[in-house]
Amino acid sequence: MSLQRSVVTEAAELEALRPEWDDLLARTATNEPMLSPLWLLAWWRVFGALDGRRLAALVCRDGDRLVGLAPLLERGHRYPPGIPFRRLEVMGTGEDEADEICSEYVGVLAARGAGADVAEAVAAAPAEGALGPWDELSISPMDGTSPMPALLASALSRRGLAAELESIGSSPYIELPRSFPAYLGALSSSSRYLITR
Repeated sequence: MSLQRSVVTEAAELEALRPEWDDLLARTATNEPMLSPLWLLAWWRVFGALDGRRLAALVCRDGDRLVGLAPLLERGHRYPPGIPFRRLEVMGTGEDEADEICSEYVGVLAARGAGADVAEAVAAAPAEGALGPWDELSISPMDGTSPMPALLASALSRRGLAAELESIGSSPYIELPRSFPAYLGALSSSSRYLITR
């Protein structure tokens, strides 16, 4: 599949994609709340103007249909002792620690069956300069169980760009039973006592 790609640099343009974005989210394997327009557009309204951020969202279409979206932005970043970098990163990340909201499972959206093509389009955009000047591309924290991180790393490497997948944390969870009594029944007696107390 040959995708057409475009770069959205205005918040109003991204807002106009909202119905298609919602539809795309429903057609992905990574339908996460923090990839939704509700979350990311609200994040942009609060943090978008800070630190010289510039919207650089990559839109991928197969004909008229939205099949991929990389909600990226570009901003200046400094590494100690003050080395300046132009960083491309995912919306929903990069706040100062005091303001950090800890978006999880952000990244690139791709319709089921279009992941490899979307990854190729996303990798081609910075390699060809379509997203403007940059020194570093940071797409984290992505869901490590989805295929997209590996697809992106491979696509970037094929273009001669150094790509590294790094596990930077985990999101622990437990499978909950259907009812609270069933949950209590699975606990040790001391844990049951503490919870019911």
